[in-house]
Amino acid sequence: MKIEKGIRYILCGKLGNMKRFSPVSGCDFVVNKIHAEIFSPMTDADVQKLEKELYFLSNQGEFEYRRV
Repeated sequence: MKIEKGIRYILCGKLGNMKRFSPVSGCDFVVNKIHAEIFSPMTDADVQKLEKELYFLSNQGEFEYRRV
């Protein structure tokens, strides 16, 4: 998925033997999307920052940004 400016996203992921993706808030997984942290990139620099973060997290497990 390509991250676009002006659209809101939440970060979801799973580690190890987790069966399904869970939303992330800060450095913890949460149960509901209501508690998830929302990212809304407004500039190209913000988009690049989110893509770098996603690349870094992909070394630890499966992560993706989902549109809200």
